[in-house]
Amino acid sequence: MGYEHPKRPVAQLVAFLVVLIGGVLATQYSVARFDGGTGPDVYAVATFFAAAVTLVGLILSIIGLVDLMRFNRAKKPEVQRQQILAAGGPDSSPDVVDREAAQAYDLYHRLMTGAPVPREQSPTIPMQAGEEIYRTGRVQYSRFYGQELIFTQGSTVISGRPSVLIGAAIGNAMRASSQRRQAQAAAQPDWREVQFLDVWVTNQRIIAYAGGRWLEFWYGAIMAIHPDPETFSLVLEFRDTSPLKLTGPAVASIAVLVQYFATGAEGLQAQPAFQRYRAPGASPGTEMENRS
Repeated sequence: MGYEHPKRPVAQLVAFLVVLIGGVLATQYSVARFDGGTGPDVYAVATFFAAAVTLVGLILSIIGLVDLMRFNRAKKPEVQRQQILAAGGPDSSPDVVDREAAQAYDLYHRLMTGAPVPREQSPTIPMQAGEEIYRTGRVQYSRFYGQELIFTQGSTVISGRPSVLIGAAIGNAMRASSQRRQAQAAAQPDWREVQFLDVWVTNQRIIAYAGGRWLEFWYGAIMAIHPDPETFSLVLEFRDTSPLKLTGPAVASIAVLVQYFATGAEGLQAQPAFQRYRAPGASPGTEMENRS
């Protein structure tokens, strides 16, 4: 969704200043009359008016602050989108997201009804016998695993006064503790190798070029499929390698293709994550509406 800069803060600020200046002048005038012997009634009225001015100013300030917070909250996704684009990632603008959601919806129903599905060509990637490319796209790629690290604690010979030895011992202990914590954190399984890259989805495998090497993820080796159309992500578990995660608007249709080629029309029909494509009244815009 788009966003607009708040329209009211400037007008609110001007109104607040006008009322505040008027209130200050009226208060000073009333105080001067009170000092001149006019009486306490005028002073009481001036005090009440000053309090009212302060209250009005406080209300206007709160309204302006709320508008500014809404503006910043609406602007945050746009800032993130620009940062991802600058880093070489996929475009996640509303138009692109809406178009990818519509394409995934159309692709799902084509596969389920046996209608023709468009193919793509790649002049650089050789295909296997009977293999065809059905989708290419820019995605965020990552793998889930822990690192095997060996923690070694070195020893240093230090000579000197007792205070020097004590200080060195404390420093070595703190350094060793910090290194141990870093090694333990690095060893915990997590999503690693996070990067943006292009993938080619065929009727037999997913092809990707990551870290200076070509990778192949064959559907026959998949043990579990976890699509999430809501976040445009797909997690695949394999029998002989670490899990793979793809994220980005293009993954909406990529997930449909992978599910179909790995499990057939029956698996595509049974996958709960694609219930939104089967629900009565579902439309290509359903995805976008859910994300708005």
